This record gives sequence, structure tokens and C-alpha cells, in this order.
Amino acid sequence: MENTVNQLVILGNGFDLNCGLHSKYDDFFHERFEKIDTDEVIDVLLNHKPNNNGSALNLKVYGIKDPQFRTFTNNPDPECNYEDKLTYFDLLFMATERYMSLDSSWSNVEQILQEVLHIMYDPNNQAGFDTSEEIAMKAVELKDTCFNNYKFNSEEDKIEFITFVLHIFNKTVEDKNIEKSLKKFEETFGRFISSQISDEYISKVDNELNKLIDEKADVLSFNYSATPLLDFQLRDNSKISEWYNVHGLARWDQLARKAAVRMVHDNSIKLPRPIFGISRYDQTKKEFLSVNDPIHHFTKGDRREEAIKETPYNFLEYQISPEVNKVTVFGHSLGMTDYDYFKKIFQKLDLANSKLQLEIYYLNEVDRQNKIEALQQMFNEYGHDAAINSRDLYNKLVNEKRLVFKAIEK
Repeated sequence: MENTVNQLVILGNGFDLNCGLHSKYDDFFHERFEKIDTDEVIDVLLNHKPNNNGSALNLKVYGIKDPQFRTFTNNPDPECNYEDKLTYFDLLFMATERYMSLDSSWSNVEQILQEVLHIMYDPNNQAGFDTSEEIAMKAVELKDTCFNNYKFNSEEDKIEFITFVLHIFNKTVEDKNIEKSLKKFEETFGRFISSQISDEYISKVDNELNKLIDEKADVLSFNYSATPLLDFQLRDNSKISEWYNVHGLARWDQLARKAAVRMVHDNSIKLPRPIFGISRYDQTKKEFLSVNDPIHHFTKGDRREEAIKETPYNFLEYQISPEVNKVTVFGHSLGMTDYDYFKKIFQKLDLANSKLQLEIYYLNEVDRQNKIEALQQMFNEYGHDAAINSRDLYNKLVNEKRLVFKAIEK
């Protein structure tokens, strides 16, 4: 008789990092931009007319013919459409690296994306601008209300950064070029993660999970990397019951699909591509987006729903076993970006009134404190639904020894 699944293991990017995968956005941007003069690209674009019908992506028009741009495409000939894979988001994050102070904020993809979308989907900006002078005036107008959660090298740099955002995303709303560019960017990031995956990494994933799982567990992974569909070691691990990659897979192309078909013997299988998206929770306004907000369709939840409709095989829509009495979190920041997932778990397993135990791993004391604060913010929202004060809930879990923090072994 099989063991009852009474544990849910939630994996964030910290788990992949702990297993040796270079999966941070910083790693991705470093590899993507390291051989390219990004300052030249930014300066040249700013000195030309605002983007119109994709002109910002056609770097040859601006005289930029750096052969190193072949890193943006699989074509070995640098003269053949080397900018073909370049996206608006490549340009955006070139600029964040240049203008923002050198800390982790510059590569906070989801929050920066949300701010950009708020600006571009504002009814006053959607139609775009015809001149650089109009953009310059709008940037000054926005400097006090936008990107206030980030550190810039100077106020002038902040204004120039907003100017660049308006410049490259100009007139991209009505023709849905933002959506098209985001999908290209997801594919590129997926290829980067795929290139990092090795047998050694999968072996470490398997070993670390064996340590985390008591007897048998479902795994909810926020990573695009490891999956039993493609990694036989994980499929053969008897401790793993079900596995969900809730934001898609880095390896989702035709080659990966063939491997998955052989694994599960289902020829109809279609692998879900990597999903980027914004949080339904607006960190700037400290409130949830209305379903009528024009950028709501960019939320992870909406984008997952789209992917679920397109993907007949169920990888994204996780089912929580009612028998779970222990939730183990490793490498997840517990940020509000993913609150909807945790809310579903808390509600399904009746966190406030059951005997459910939360086991949260932390890297160091600073990380532990950050996770406590993040969890309390989640409880503030969950408390409204569970009719319990968030502080009372937190203290109740601590006093009942149902909330446990564990240090990650070095």
C-alpha cells in the first residue's frame, strides 16, 4: 500500500541556486549583454525618433552593426538578421542596469514590468508620442510617481530612464507588440535555463528532495528547470508523488516534447512554455489590481489560465491533496507576487483551524527576518478571508509549534 501524501514541498529559485543552477536574472542578463556595448545602444536609440512599428528593434537602421549581437540569435552569420531575437525587454533591462544603482533591484523583472505596463497602458499614453520633445515632457511629469521603489544614480538618471522606457515602448500597446515581445523574451530566458541544466544539477535536486521529504510528497515548483517529465532520476524517486511546474518549463521545444512523449507514452502532450507575469498585488499602491485594470491580463494568474487552455496535458493546474498536514517551503521569498498560490493552499488546508505545519527554510538571519516579514504580509491578506487577526494567526502558529524556521545546511 502506498504511503499517504501528507506533505507539500514548495520550491523557489533559492532551491535551484542551492543545487548549483545559475538561474538568477542577473546571470541571464550578464551572459546576454556581456559582449555588447549596451551604452552605445541606449545612446543611439535616444538620439533617434521614438519607436514606431518596431523601429527600436531594427538596430541596423541606426547603424549599430556590432557582430557580437549574433548572441541574440542562433544564426552563426552576424550579418544575417542578428537583431531578429532582440526584444523591447532586452532594451529595457539594458537601461535598468545602466541607470539603477548596482543592487538587486535592477533585475527585479516582475516589478519593473508592472511599472512599465502601468505607464504604457495609461489612457493618456497608449496612443504614443510623435516627438522626442513630447516624451521628454512626459518623463519629467512621471518622475515623482513612477519607479519610486528603486535607487537611481541621480534624479537626472531617473528621468532619462523613464524617457528611454517611453521611447522604446512607444506605440506598442494598440498593436499588442508588448505581448509579442514578452513571449519572445520568455523563450530566450527558457533557452538560457535549459543551457544550465546538467546531470549533476538533477542529481543534486534529487538528493536535496530526499532530505526535505519525510515519506511521500507532492512538489509545487516555481522554477522552470527540473521536472520528472524529462529527468528520469526524479521520475524514479519513490518519495515524489505529483509534480507541478506552475509557471511552465524551460525545456518546452519539440525536442523536449519528444522526450516527454517517450516518458509518459502520450503523443498528444504539449509542454507549457515559460511564463513571465506581474503580480496581482501592486506593490506601489499596496492593493490588488482590479479585474478591469487594463494590465490585469499580464498577471501570472491570467497568463497561466491562457496556458492551461492551450496545454491538454496538466502540468500547471496543481491539485492539493486534502491529506497534506505539512507544507515545506525551500528557496521561495514568500513575496506577494505569488500570494494567490499560497492563499489557495491556506484555504484548502484550513491553516487557521487545522493542525497544518509550515516548515520554512532560510539562508541566513537576514533571510529569516525577510521571510517572517513576508509571511506576516501574506497573513494580513489571508486574515480577511479567514476572519482572524494576522498577528493572532502568526502567534497561534508559533505557540502551537506549527510554524518552524529551519536554517539551510551549508
